[in-house]
Amino acid sequence: MRRFIINHERFVLEINPDQRSLDGTAELTIQPLTNTLNSIRLNCRHCHIQRALVDETPIEFVYKDPIEEISLGNDADIKHHQTYKSKYLTAIRECDEGEVTINLPEGCIKPLSTNEATLLHPVGSISTPQADSPDPNAITHVPTNDKADAIEPAITYCPITIRIHYSLQNPRAGVVFVEPDINVAPYRFRHVYTVNQPLPGATRTWLPCIDKISERCTWDMEFIVPRRMGNNFTQESSEEHYDDSEETVVVCSGEVVEQVLHPTDPTKKIVRYSLPIPTAAPYIGFAVGPFEMIKLTPSQLQEELLTNADLDENQQQCLIAEINMMGNIYAFALPGHKDDLNVTCSFLMHAMHFYGQEYGSYPFTDFKIAFVEDAWSDTTTTASLSICSSHLLRSPDIIDQAYSSCQILSLALARQWFGVNISQRAWPDIWLICGLAGLMASTFIKRHLGNSEYRLRLKKDIELCCSLDVDRPPLYSQALPSPLDPEDLDFINLKAPLVLYMLDKRMCKGGSTLGLSRVIPKILVLAMSGELPGNAISTHYFLKLCRKVSGYDTRLFADQWVYKSGCPKFTFSYQFNRKKMVVEFHMRQENTNARSGEHSDYLVTPVFTGNLTARIHEADGTPYEHILDIRAITHKFEVQFNTKYKRIRRNTKRFLAKQAAAAAAVAEENPENDDDPGTVTAVGMLGIIPMLGLGMPVFEDEEQRREWHVAEWGQDEEDTSGAASATFDWIRLDAEFEWLCTLEFQQPDYMWAAQLTKDRDVVAQYEALHALKRMPSLQTSTSLLRALLDPKCFYKIRMDAAYTLASCALPELDWVGLLQLNKVFYRRFCFSLNSSRVDMDDTIPVTLAIPRPNNFSNLPDYFLQKSMVIAFSQIRDAHGLVPLKIRQFLLDLLKYNDNTGNEFSDNYYLATLISALGDALVPSISDVHEARELDGPEGEQLLEAAKVEIERFRTLDYVVPSYHNVITISCLQTLTKLMINGLMEVDLKLFLLYTRYGNYFSVRYTAFDSLFILCGLSNNDLTEYFLSIIKHDPSIAVSHYVARSMLVWLGLAIKEDVDPMQSKVMEEFAEEDGRAVIEDNQSKPKMVSPMFDGIQRLRRRFQDNEILQENLWKMLTSTENLQSLDHCIRKYLLQLCEYVYKPVESALKVTIKVPPTTTTITTVLPLTSESTKECVEEKPPQLDHQQQLPQPQQQQEQPAPPLLRLSISKPIQKNTPAQEATPKQTLIRVKTTHKKAIPVSPPPSLSTSPEPNPSSSFPSKRKSIPPNDFKDCRRILGKLQKHRSALLFLRPVSEDLDGAPDYYKIIKEPMDLGTIKTKLERSIYTSFDEFEKDVRLIFNNCYTYNRPGTYVYNEGQVLESIFDTELRAFRGKEEVQHITIVESPYTKNVTIDEQQKQQQQPPDHEKSVFGKCASILSTVMENPHAFEFLRPVDPIKQGIPHYFNVIKEPMDLGTIKAKMASGQYKDQHQFDSDMRLMLNNCYRFNPPGSYVYNEGKQIEKVYMKEWRAFFAEKRKVQELLADEMENATSSQHESESKPLAEHGAKPDSEQNTPVELGLSPISQDEEHSGIQGSKKRRCCRILEKLWNHEVATPFQYPVDPAALNIPDYLDVIKRPMDLSAIRRNLEENKYITIREFEMDVRQIFWNCYRYNDGSSAVVQFAKALEAFFNKQWASKFGVPDKLQGDDLELARKVVSKLRSHDTAPIFNEPVDANAFPDYPTVVKSPMDLRTIHEKLESGQYNSLAQVDDDIMLMLNNCYTYNSAVTYVHGQGKRLERYYKNVGRDLRKHAAATVGPPGSIALSSKHDDPLPPAKSRRKKH
Repeated sequence: MRRFIINHERFVLEINPDQRSLDGTAELTIQPLTNTLNSIRLNCRHCHIQRALVDETPIEFVYKDPIEEISLGNDADIKHHQTYKSKYLTAIRECDEGEVTINLPEGCIKPLSTNEATLLHPVGSISTPQADSPDPNAITHVPTNDKADAIEPAITYCPITIRIHYSLQNPRAGVVFVEPDINVAPYRFRHVYTVNQPLPGATRTWLPCIDKISERCTWDMEFIVPRRMGNNFTQESSEEHYDDSEETVVVCSGEVVEQVLHPTDPTKKIVRYSLPIPTAAPYIGFAVGPFEMIKLTPSQLQEELLTNADLDENQQQCLIAEINMMGNIYAFALPGHKDDLNVTCSFLMHAMHFYGQEYGSYPFTDFKIAFVEDAWSDTTTTASLSICSSHLLRSPDIIDQAYSSCQILSLALARQWFGVNISQRAWPDIWLICGLAGLMASTFIKRHLGNSEYRLRLKKDIELCCSLDVDRPPLYSQALPSPLDPEDLDFINLKAPLVLYMLDKRMCKGGSTLGLSRVIPKILVLAMSGELPGNAISTHYFLKLCRKVSGYDTRLFADQWVYKSGCPKFTFSYQFNRKKMVVEFHMRQENTNARSGEHSDYLVTPVFTGNLTARIHEADGTPYEHILDIRAITHKFEVQFNTKYKRIRRNTKRFLAKQAAAAAAVAEENPENDDDPGTVTAVGMLGIIPMLGLGMPVFEDEEQRREWHVAEWGQDEEDTSGAASATFDWIRLDAEFEWLCTLEFQQPDYMWAAQLTKDRDVVAQYEALHALKRMPSLQTSTSLLRALLDPKCFYKIRMDAAYTLASCALPELDWVGLLQLNKVFYRRFCFSLNSSRVDMDDTIPVTLAIPRPNNFSNLPDYFLQKSMVIAFSQIRDAHGLVPLKIRQFLLDLLKYNDNTGNEFSDNYYLATLISALGDALVPSISDVHEARELDGPEGEQLLEAAKVEIERFRTLDYVVPSYHNVITISCLQTLTKLMINGLMEVDLKLFLLYTRYGNYFSVRYTAFDSLFILCGLSNNDLTEYFLSIIKHDPSIAVSHYVARSMLVWLGLAIKEDVDPMQSKVMEEFAEEDGRAVIEDNQSKPKMVSPMFDGIQRLRRRFQDNEILQENLWKMLTSTENLQSLDHCIRKYLLQLCEYVYKPVESALKVTIKVPPTTTTITTVLPLTSESTKECVEEKPPQLDHQQQLPQPQQQQEQPAPPLLRLSISKPIQKNTPAQEATPKQTLIRVKTTHKKAIPVSPPPSLSTSPEPNPSSSFPSKRKSIPPNDFKDCRRILGKLQKHRSALLFLRPVSEDLDGAPDYYKIIKEPMDLGTIKTKLERSIYTSFDEFEKDVRLIFNNCYTYNRPGTYVYNEGQVLESIFDTELRAFRGKEEVQHITIVESPYTKNVTIDEQQKQQQQPPDHEKSVFGKCASILSTVMENPHAFEFLRPVDPIKQGIPHYFNVIKEPMDLGTIKAKMASGQYKDQHQFDSDMRLMLNNCYRFNPPGSYVYNEGKQIEKVYMKEWRAFFAEKRKVQELLADEMENATSSQHESESKPLAEHGAKPDSEQNTPVELGLSPISQDEEHSGIQGSKKRRCCRILEKLWNHEVATPFQYPVDPAALNIPDYLDVIKRPMDLSAIRRNLEENKYITIREFEMDVRQIFWNCYRYNDGSSAVVQFAKALEAFFNKQWASKFGVPDKLQGDDLELARKVVSKLRSHDTAPIFNEPVDANAFPDYPTVVKSPMDLRTIHEKLESGQYNSLAQVDDDIMLMLNNCYTYNSAVTYVHGQGKRLERYYKNVGRDLRKHAAATVGPPGSIALSSKHDDPLPPAKSRRKKH
């Protein structure tokens, strides 16, 4: 029982779209119910609360978000996902109570006198608040007025007002900002809107409130918005440019009160709304943008109805009275869509009239509907407002989307009655609200689109529901989560209306009323009269009301369909008993939800009961209905046969004459009369049931019958089907369509054919078509042809008939189905050709003809044309191939398609043609190589021609975009099918381009689907890209889709080896919170075991992928992702973890929920078992070219994803053996910086004119380029010109043709590849450097003129990367040419060509030190990346007031330049120190991956390159000499075939002397002077590489506890260390041994791991840097024969498992000698797992035996120091047993590969030689 209620809330929102922020004030009026109330908890997440007041008195408040406080400790990793999920769900439940606690001041609650209370709250107006979670099963009594009068509070208190001032910045949930982008989406209009998902939980993210369905109050809303919110790139915002057509419109729940200009700021305005009807906070929403509006009024509807309806005067008056009570409908859309609004929303006034007439008046004043972009759900329902996705809008020329838009929008309107006005009493009652709204919408569809459309859609929904209702909870589920998952809500929205439809049918039969058509108005009347408490309804109350209104007992129905789960699956067969003259039906039922047959996790209905209608059409044509009373699982029903049994023949002359007379009568009748069921036709008078196609010449004229190969049932003497003397025409079960079930019924094919051609119910025809698809024959083909040709047949049935007719196109039937399809299509949709030109042979009856221009004015013919195209693509020959002529026919249809003169768009038709062509190209056999051999050269040519045509349409869709880019979508899906079936090379780059922000969302969805199918999660770089999309993409819809697609892909990966019979179990593996029980060493049901095997394989596949583990764990647990990941995405990722990673607990119930796999990924692309295996191969496909992964558009002040290096290999294709070779590795550099994506629009053409004359600037006489350099220049230029990205740079830029205004004003030295080619051919260049300079000039010009992220900018970067690759190869060759290495036994001499050296000497070599520094500074400042560093940081202007709190010594390039000009630098080292200080400040203040951080990295690269060029030349040559000497020294150990004497080695007698990596022992002088010589140089080189590593920034300088706000750092870390300290120690020769240097480097990592959380970014950086250090250390100081290959991987695996064991914390780190002083005296050779791991990774083991020795040494040390009864001793024994198990292979290999006597064993102390390792003892 709450101690207060909320009466009213008022909020003021100032929306700043430019800054993506909200500034708000919320004012809540609270009615206390007790004077002991001392605090109030409100819901408020992600908002920054500035202050709070109670009755104008500032008060204290506490903000506590339980989700932010989730912590698992530093040692937690991805295996703790189950613990994290448990804590997360607990935190979600805690959030429902409120995140903000308002502490009320004393004395603020004051009592009211009785008179004041009466005036403030009239009697009966205050209702006692209900509990938050009332007992849903308790009987809800409807209070009467007398009872209401009796309810009067004894004491009332003065209301208190709570005011909260808050702000919100860059939201990712609850409210969506859509912004234009000058590069990728300049066409977009800026607008803002709210979403109500998750429900509840969304409103609290932008408004402090009580975010519960049960808490209702009245509302006042005020918005302060800019007067204009259009596209700001081309228009000014000043008053003189102000355009009223783009004025900002605020659409909000409630009624608009006023709209005024802002009193102080003329660029803003104030809009006020009021909602006097009590409404819950989750149903408050708004949309703000430059919307265009249309108004639909009742007067328009009145005029339309009175004009079209034939009504008498009284009926007209009643109609006018009903219409006048209706409100207006306002529809809003972004500019340019006003005509689409009229087409899309015109029917809504009819829907509102229907709902008001049938059920009850509209609960609000007006209805508003706003269409917005980037909406992640089709509709968002709020009070009197629906916010819908703009993809629902359609133009007048679009046909295909009419039904879907109508169905979705009519449901959105119905939810105003049930969903907003009337809500569920408790969350388990949500099914009732969804069901009632869905039932209202479907009933309107029946009125608006016709009964056939309604019934057929209902049938398909039933089939879908039965297929999905596997292992799901009941509709009324106490375990339903809050907030709701979208998948749960989708299934409830599907099943609940169907259950209510069944209830309505049974009420109408069992009761005396009209069913729910009387119950629903009764509920609405109770809500209007106030008799429905809180306008909330419960399941129990609803069922009780149904029983009261109709008299039908609903208890049994509710128990089977509401409180228990599943749907029945009936199997019927029949048999005619001649002796009894009865028809015997054998029935068996089972539940879709009982997967194992024994038990289930949910309440499953054991037996479904009720009456099922069986309609028998007996031989005389009379239908007889019989009621089958189902009460058991199996039963035999006996039904009386009514017709006198006799042999009935249908091939007699009398019968045929009667049929001919009926056909003639049909031909004379008016077909319009057929729609009236009461009309008595001449056919009926003849006693013949009219069948489809009756009277058509095709079926009556003998010549045409032969031409069409018509074969009737029972009229051919060779017909053995039994149709001529059948006892029944057909039998129909569930004829009244009253069951939500699947029904399998077996009857002969001729009976199904009779049902198709004679039963006019579309559901009967639909069932017959599906049955005949499995029964191909000549007669079946004729029956299907009747349905296809008869225009009286419903168009969707005709479409299904075309699909089914393709199943009769078989060689054994002489391709009769193909012949008939071809004739129908040819006569209707192709030009007539002379008989001599008709290409029609006996083998494949296909006419290759030219199609007529499209004419879609006849809508049934349009849909029929599309369906026949699809039917052609489904025909297969005996080899599983579509015949070549059919493929050529489909290609011709695509080539010669002509839409001239057609009033409708052909976009969807073209998309269908492309998809059908793709299906036809893919063979149904698994061996593609065999299929290609069968095809021959003609098939290969046709395949190439088809790919060219598909590519043409894909490119054309850039230039002239189709509606919603449906052609691009179809092309991408088709190309994916071809790639996955091995018919073309896999090209991930193609799809990556389409995933970028700026493309239409459906195109992005399709591209992501293709990437998941082709690559999945097998590539870490792509997976990281997917995660960055989820986190950063501006479109939250795409983020949700990618997260869900990752989960769906796992379903494909799991099912790769599972039997198809188990697929249904796999698809619906889990339900709410999963219910997949994974238990070790326990028995599993037989049906589920393949699924568990698939999960185990999946876990083994990903168990060693540490990168994926780290990325997922960081995504889930990082504090920076709290706002970027909403509830749904977080649950998707948790479910992903539950699939892929076994939790740390054993025998744990893992609850997993997978979205249904009926998505584009699985339905659009028909995957065979082999293709499914390919799509989940371990090796991902190869990217053919160097490219950049597109990056999600970054929002303001959000860090960009890290720098990626993507290495992708090609999968094994199903091609020739030559194609199955080892894939070539391609290194792809991926910069995930602040890149912009391109929309689906044509790139600008840079084919230019006029062309500058290159000869004008060329010198007349110059020294020619050397021949070798000339060849290299020509080769590199050729590669650049042939690259696909070179198209934009081949010719000079034309300002007019290329749309490049002022290009030559900005670019003073234009250059292009064509000009370079001309200069090269004319021998203008004298050196390679001149050629390189001109190529670089092209890229510099590109980057100067084009903004980063634009199409041209990105293409320039791609081409520059190609040039850099070629240049590196060229430079490498140069070094070999100019340097000669001469070997000697002890030294290496280097001779350099002095002439070449002088030529390569830099021109400023003789400059002074300060001149060199000035040159370096000038180069750096001229670099385009230096913009952010040219002047000092201004914290105020740049919005970073805390800058100087972090950065104590600021520095910038301008300051450095001033200091240099004033002579403040004494040498180059001071200059270098300031440059490094500037860069370090950048890295310290800006987070890694941000824009400024990345710019700093670019500047650092430029600076280091220039610095080395001027100050590191001599050192570079010396290092080169040293490297050669080291290589020669190390080769003494690596070369076994050469005699040691050749390398100056010691004689054999001295070989046993301990050595260190081939280096001499440390001399006495070295011990005093520190490490010297080559060792020091190698250490310096390692340190330099560490310093320059991309993640080394946090470790370069000492940790500043004050600046980083970590005062306890030095208390935890006793020995701080950083790279600068190591550099200083190395320069000062403080390291005696390299072991000391190594320990200091590792100390950095140890400190980081000890202090920081394991999931933090800095720990991830440390791990990456440590791995890099280990690799470098192994290459420089590793033992000569260090472990490699399989042995290294085996050792890594064993050590990794030991370190993750639950006993490992004791052994993971060295024993602390301070804590255990006697430990060094007892244990002489300490060892631990960390040391073993470091030695292994740094190359200090040369055999597995040494690894085994160290592990056993560690365990023996444990036993030596700890007695047998201690805990540590026991844990050691446990670890030893575990090691003997997991290390069995390691020990086995170690015993088999024991090194020879005298082998050298190197310890981790590199400079302290040890004696040779002892031989291992073998047990005999």
